[in-house]
Amino acid sequence: MVGRGWNLIWKLLVPPRVKIFVWKLAHGKLPTGNYLYNINIGPDTSCTLCGLFPETADHLLWHCRWAISCWDTIFTWLGLDHSFHILLCNGSWLTCNFLCAFSCDFARALIALVAWHIWTVRCHKIFRHSLPNFSQIPSKAWASAHDYFSVHGFLCRNLTRGLIPFHPALWVFSDAAWDPLTGKAGFGFIITTNRNIILLAGAAGDTCASSIDAELHAIHLALTHCCSNNWSPSKLYSDCRCALDLIDNFNNVTAWRSADIIHSIKRFTYQWPDLTWEHVPRDFNCVADSLAHFGSLNPQISLFAQGRDRPRWLDDLCSSSNFSF
Repeated sequence: MVGRGWNLIWKLLVPPRVKIFVWKLAHGKLPTGNYLYNINIGPDTSCTLCGLFPETADHLLWHCRWAISCWDTIFTWLGLDHSFHILLCNGSWLTCNFLCAFSCDFARALIALVAWHIWTVRCHKIFRHSLPNFSQIPSKAWASAHDYFSVHGFLCRNLTRGLIPFHPALWVFSDAAWDPLTGKAGFGFIITTNRNIILLAGAAGDTCASSIDAELHAIHLALTHCCSNNWSPSKLYSDCRCALDLIDNFNNVTAWRSADIIHSIKRFTYQWPDLTWEHVPRDFNCVADSLAHFGSLNPQISLFAQGRDRPRWLDDLCSSSNFSF
């Protein structure tokens, strides 16, 4: 970020404290764990939000899985391609022209405010021991941007109502549990909106020949319920890379045992040409994982949704993972 970018920091249409935050970020002066360690203040700590990587500003704001969930939502609202994430990481968001439904000034302000809210959540977790709610960050940032533009008379026509543009996207998380001694398996899934609202969660059990077979059945169960509810998912997350690879690169010679279930999954996906698969760490998939273990103990299909009775442990787990019914 050089030249014109430095001046644009002070021209951002955001409160002064957010400008100062962006200035510190651009100069590498945010007091993250890694920064403090490099100036001999404290240990080199892991990311406060995910605990998986060293806490650098680059990781915390742009690459942490919780931050990415916020940016995915913002990109959807602005109508930006998700490849725009590269421009966040290298600072080009300050100088580029936004090809989106809103003004460049508003888009830049929104990005600055989202980063600021992520940083604020991080600080509150450290100093106030409060649990972060990442699903609220995009909405809070949007409201802050709209209020600032409204007070200072910067609103354009497509912002006069202050409404967040809602482009609903459905995400599916699936997982399986398998006992190699008995062959008993459990399947779990949640179907959510891109605002982390759970439309349906489910669990069931059966016997399977392998752990991969169980993972495929979990994916099939989730997609079955998407189809029966006329929902069109855009992403499916699984922590079993082998199962996703089998679906993408099916070979009837080496995977003949799974041919029927894979072909059935593929028939579902023909209905949703925009559906993509993504491998995630197990701890990112903890709700589906817990439902899978529940299904292994309770093989009859169990479905949980808004307005239906749900076990307390499920509500608590969803809340701690920033999901809600």
